[in-house]
Amino acid sequence: MPQVFLATLGQRPESITMALDVMLSRHTIDAVGIIHTQPDHPLIESAYQAMQRVLIRDYSHIPRHRFHEVTFGSGAPLIDIVDQYSADEYFRAVVTILQGYKADAWQMDFLVSGGRKAMSIYATLAASTVFDVADHIWTIIADPQVMQPHRYHVSSGQYGAVQLVSLPFLAHHIRQHPISLDNMLTQARNAFLSELTKQERQVVNLLWTYPKYTNGQLGDLLKKSEKTVENQLRSAYVKLEKYITLDGAPNRKRQRLIDLLLGRMT
Repeated sequence: MPQVFLATLGQRPESITMALDVMLSRHTIDAVGIIHTQPDHPLIESAYQAMQRVLIRDYSHIPRHRFHEVTFGSGAPLIDIVDQYSADEYFRAVVTILQGYKADAWQMDFLVSGGRKAMSIYATLAASTVFDVADHIWTIIADPQVMQPHRYHVSSGQYGAVQLVSLPFLAHHIRQHPISLDNMLTQARNAFLSELTKQERQVVNLLWTYPKYTNGQLGDLLKKSEKTVENQLRSAYVKLEKYITLDGAPNRKRQRLIDLLLGRMT
């Protein structure tokens, strides 16, 4: 199934490109879709133009880039949510965009990263009406010292300061079944994470963000030795066995942990 990375554009395009870099470390991205308001409006124009430039310059290897302007049903610009009518129209427009990708069988990673607070809320709600358990809604959390204006990528040694956080939602086709596999995995994951020490959680969270990295690479990001990372993961595996069955070699345990973190277990 082809994978699309979607994001709402506000005044900080850097949040989108940093999140996209994290996503590319996890899996292949076949398309990028940017959801935005009026592109020549003073509040969005510079971010819109920067986003176009960076996609062309740094992500030409991704086959497809699309920009989706949110408008009223009449085609008039929709700048902000200011009343019930504009709220309803923004929700409708985002749902329509996402339904287009769903109809074409795209698997979606949706970053709610920009725009005013009300727009972020409505974008999240719109996604929850369309998405199923294979899709994800994200927000980005980054150290302000890392996410600076016009800094579009994370420098070496700063990856631990950027996290993608999955926003919970109930997939549209299982809303009538509250005890779903997705819910159970989320509960198991959260319970497991709550048992970790601060140092163990730091390693596990970084593995969650960069599942393809070796222990040595994780150690480089965290300024820890490879042996320290290995020991902290070994301790985490012991706690993980309370929630899922772990059999086999250490690399199999590692994959089971990654699967749980990413919600891919069956």
